[in-house]
Amino acid sequence: MKTTSMTGFGRATLVGTHKTYRLEIKTLNSKSLDVQWRWGDLWTPLEAETLKVLQKELIRGKVTLSLYAEETSPKGGVPSTGLQFQVLDEVWDDWQRWLATKNQDTTTKADLAQAWIHLATRHPLLYKNAYQNNTELPASGAEPDAATVAAFRDALQEALNLCKEFRSQEGQGIASVVLEYLEEVQGILDHIRNNESKKPQIIRQKIESFLNEWKNNPGLGGSFAPDPGRMEQEILFYLEKKDISEEIVRLQAHLHLAKQILQNDTEQGRKLGFVAQEIGREINTIGSKASDFEIQHRVVMAKEWVEKIKEQSANLL
Repeated sequence: MKTTSMTGFGRATLVGTHKTYRLEIKTLNSKSLDVQWRWGDLWTPLEAETLKVLQKELIRGKVTLSLYAEETSPKGGVPSTGLQFQVLDEVWDDWQRWLATKNQDTTTKADLAQAWIHLATRHPLLYKNAYQNNTELPASGAEPDAATVAAFRDALQEALNLCKEFRSQEGQGIASVVLEYLEEVQGILDHIRNNESKKPQIIRQKIESFLNEWKNNPGLGGSFAPDPGRMEQEILFYLEKKDISEEIVRLQAHLHLAKQILQNDTEQGRKLGFVAQEIGREINTIGSKASDFEIQHRVVMAKEWVEKIKEQSANLL
C-alpha cells in the first residue's frame, strides 16, 4: 500500500557563493498545484524551472517555497556577530551631537535613556548579518551565479525528498485511519443485512396477525375473508417497495472498491472522495426505505463514518 498525503515539509541548506540559505518546502491539501514563492528577486529567473520540478515531484497541493538567508559572506569570509557594534557606535555619536543642541534641564536622565534605547534598538541595520571583510556582494536584482544555481538545485531536490518522505509517512497514517472507518461502515452493513433477511417473515407475521384480529372482531370486518391471491400480491408489493437488497449489494461493492483504491500506487484522494459520495448515497437510500428503527439508527452512525472518510480523502494525493 502506497498512500501519500498532501501535507508535507522538507528543509535543506543551500551554500551559495555569497550567502548561505535555508530552503523550506511546506505543502497542504489543494485541488491543484498552487505554489507560493517566498524568496527575493534574485531567484525570480529560476521560478519556471523550479515550477516544473514541483509539478513532477509533488503533483498537486498548496506549496510554499521559502528561501531565507542565514549568512551574508563571500567564501572565506569571517562572519561577525549578529549585533553590529559599528552601527551602534555611529548612532551613539549622532545621539550625542543631537543632545548637545538641546536643553536637557526639562528632561530627566531616565527619559533620555529610554529615548536612546528606543532609537538604537529600532535601527534597521543593527541586527543585520555582515562580515568583517569588504568583498562586494551581488547587487540587488542580479541573477545568481552558476555555482549558486547548482547548489540551489541540489538543495531543492534534498528538500523535496524529505517532503515526499514526510508525505508518505503521513499518508500511511491516513490510510490506516480510513481503513478503520471503512471497517466500521462494513460492520454496520453486516448488521443491516442480517436485519433485512428477517424482515419479510416479520412483515408477513404482522399482516396475518392483523387480519386474524380484524376477522375475529365483528366491529371491524366480521366474517369477511380477503382473497388469498390478492393478499399475497399486496404483501409482495409492500416488500418490494421496502426492499433494500440492491442498495446493500451496491454499498458492499463500493466498500470493496474503496479498499482497492488504498492499495493502488496511483493518485487516491479524488477517487476515494468520489467513492465516499456513492457510499453516502446508498446509505441515504437505505435510511429512506427502511421503516425499522434499528436500521435507521445504524444509518445515522454510518453517515458519521462516511463524513470522516470524506475529510481524510481530501488530504490524500
